[in-house]
Amino acid sequence: MAPYGMLDPALHAAAGTPLLPALVAALPDEEAAAALLNEALARPSLIRGRYWQLSLDPPLALGLLVVAGGWHRLKQCHCGTPFVDRTAGATRLHCPAHLRRPGHPR
Repeated sequence: MAPYGMLDPALHAAAGTPLLPALVAALPDEEAAAALLNEALARPSLIRGRYWQLSLDPPLALGLLVVAGGWHRLKQCHCGTPFVDRTAGATRLHCPAHLRRPGHPR
């Protein structure tokens, strides 16, 4: 099982990146999507707080998501909004604005 919980804070930020619509539009051509993602990648940096933390920019977080969970986690809602499916089984079909059960945890 992939360590999604470890990636979750960075993935939350990645879900709002302007790169996400272009990646979703490029799929299912994984080579084209990977080329777009590779163009946007920047180096991560270490930040010292109480503990050392790794600061990931949103494109790198998306890259980690693809490595850990696969391209199928990048989806597009029926309304056209791209989103990152962060559910355990990658079962979400709609963006957060169109969840079928109001009040359901996102």
